[in-house]
Amino acid sequence: MASDQHMIKTLSDMLQDGETLLHSIFGYIKYNGFQQFAYFGLTETNFLVACLSGEDVTDTMRIPLNITSVQMKKSKLFKEYTINVLFEKGKAYTICAFPKVLKVKSQEENFPLFLKLLKSKAKKQAKTFEEIEGQKIRWQYFNTYIYIMLAFIPAVPVMIIAQELRKGNFDIWNTILEMSGATSVIAVMYGLLIGPFIILSVLNRFCFGKILGVTDDNTLFFENREVPIKEIVEIVYHPRVMSRIKISFSYATFVVRSNENETKAFNVVHFPMYGLRIIKKQNKEIKLKCDKYIWFLVLCPTTLFAIMGFLFG
Repeated sequence: MASDQHMIKTLSDMLQDGETLLHSIFGYIKYNGFQQFAYFGLTETNFLVACLSGEDVTDTMRIPLNITSVQMKKSKLFKEYTINVLFEKGKAYTICAFPKVLKVKSQEENFPLFLKLLKSKAKKQAKTFEEIEGQKIRWQYFNTYIYIMLAFIPAVPVMIIAQELRKGNFDIWNTILEMSGATSVIAVMYGLLIGPFIILSVLNRFCFGKILGVTDDNTLFFENREVPIKEIVEIVYHPRVMSRIKISFSYATFVVRSNENETKAFNVVHFPMYGLRIIKKQNKEIKLKCDKYIWFLVLCPTTLFAIMGFLFG
């Protein structure tokens, strides 16, 4: 359990000769797809991070205070601060913390001082996504449900064909008549089940939802990262269910040319498919790919209904 005494001792043990711990806070860190509770400290020259599991320190980091930019956002509902810090050489960290913590009494006093010093060390203050001019790319909350429902559309005629095959009296014209009779029922059913979510999805794209990035004619802006669109080589989309991220979210892998002979990749969780089309329009040389496991998601409902139709038809 975090406490003032444990925090001061942990961060003080990380100090080197002549260093002084100026301000310290408790929160959690997001980095490379994981998040963990941590203590954060500032000295005159270094940013200290001590990752926690209970009271055990699992990892420590000392990062020189060569900060390119700092971006801060405050949650209106929970009053939580999200602080995106971009260091030189491209290292980016996200700190989440509250101005008050029950067991850490010094948090209330140290938190504003910590933010002030952190901002003063930045070479520039990053703009929020709302302040950046360009097309906003938002997390799509309703698309997973819509895609699942659409995947079941071809499953119905396949089930009818499987039923006819099982009965041994398969006739193509009778099967077509039977499917056409069910078409109106299916259309009404899907209109009721999907229609409202399609409307919400359109509004989600243009009016509300978490902004994941902003693109203008030349640059793609993410949290703690600005990517020239001409340097993007490839984007691979990974659908939600087969995602290799620990939590099963969809994500996109961006491959960016770092110099003439090398590329580097990074993941953006929740990045929507429509965002890929926007970027492709701005640089037609980008290769767009989809994780091969998407075929499992497309064919699974059809195969399942075919087996059900054959066994129980």
